[in-house]
Amino acid sequence: MEKGIGEMIEEGRYENKLPYGEGKDKEEKKECNKKYREEDDRLYLLFEDDCRKYVNAYCKEITERRFKLIFNKSWSDGHAEGYSEVWYHFEEILEFAKNMEMF
Repeated sequence: MEKGIGEMIEEGRYENKLPYGEGKDKEEKKECNKKYREEDDRLYLLFEDDCRKYVNAYCKEITERRFKLIFNKSWSDGHAEGYSEVWYHFEEILEFAKNMEMF
């Protein structure tokens, strides 16, 4: 990875720039919101993939199961505050696991 994840967060790589709740009528608003949620899903998967690449560059490859445990716990603890908080938790847990020689 050329850029760090924190830097990509600051640059808005995972920011959903689509409008939400806009439209002339109920159907247009519903379609707008659907596109917004689809973009949110895409950005989530992009962030998850970038975290996976970071792990593989940072330390020995870990199993998908261990990666998902770390990522899901980080997401659960931080997503309400945004990607930067998820990233904070992710790094903390990853460092802890590495120090415990879990991988």
